[in-house]
Amino acid sequence: MGKLDLAFLKVLQNFDYRSYKFKSPLPSVTCTCITYGRWNRMRYALACFLLQDYPGSRRLHILNDAKKPLVLSAKNPSELSFEDGRVVIQLVNAPHFPNLGSKRQKIVDEVTTQFTAHWEDDDLYLPWHLLYMISVLDNFREHECAKPYRGWRMEGDYGKLDKCYYANGKHDGGMVFRAGTSVPYVDGTRSIPLSLIDDYVKRGKMLLWIPKPDWISYVFRLSDGVRHLSKSGTRHARARKNWERTNRDFGDGKPLLPSENVIEWAKDVLRESFLFIASKARDKGLASLANTISLSVKEL
Repeated sequence: MGKLDLAFLKVLQNFDYRSYKFKSPLPSVTCTCITYGRWNRMRYALACFLLQDYPGSRRLHILNDAKKPLVLSAKNPSELSFEDGRVVIQLVNAPHFPNLGSKRQKIVDEVTTQFTAHWEDDDLYLPWHLLYMISVLDNFREHECAKPYRGWRMEGDYGKLDKCYYANGKHDGGMVFRAGTSVPYVDGTRSIPLSLIDDYVKRGKMLLWIPKPDWISYVFRLSDGVRHLSKSGTRHARARKNWERTNRDFGDGKPLLPSENVIEWAKDVLRESFLFIASKARDKGLASLANTISLSVKEL
């Protein structure tokens, strides 16, 4: 669990982000999302970002290195802004990168905001994720990175949800860190940058804790039907070609986002998945959490 004593862990576990008052002007954050096409999954990642309730400035920076480009919107294929520029989405289609590490490094090096958040293209984020994580780091300023040691896990294809439960794990998709504090991404073919996580832990700069079940904000998707590049052995050309044959969801030029009413669109995209999580939360006696999740995708 890192260099956290038990007394501090108790304080952190009881930290109520919902009533937290920021000590300074609201920090800005960039959510970094790397992908290889994955058009359908990117729609979920975009929808989760659009429904975030963090009131500060936030950006979603997407780096796609598939053979065919993704298109953000019919209005603008590469960048959109909302709420008078407070919310920005940028999509960059770039040449092929040799591995995941170089791809992550490229996108993180371009961050200019105060915080960086990992934003996975195949996972889900509940609406309070950014507010929760940034308020934790704003309050505990001696630390540089925050990552809950618990998240929801979902199993099954996007259209055929089989299981949902919360469990502990090293998944990096929920982590947020202060810009400029991360070591290089040397884990070239790993889906989880363990070197990055281990560096924060060894230096005593990682906040790693088990949050209350009704505060969990990150949803890890397992076995969603698309193999991850890190599982293919990217050092071998044949393995990469086999991987590319199973990852061809490029969208064929279709825009990821509609031209208007993006919030209602986001709710439509996430409704089935979020209501499924809510049903499992209710089964575990987490009625308040279930209601909160359900209301987040309720039609107006």
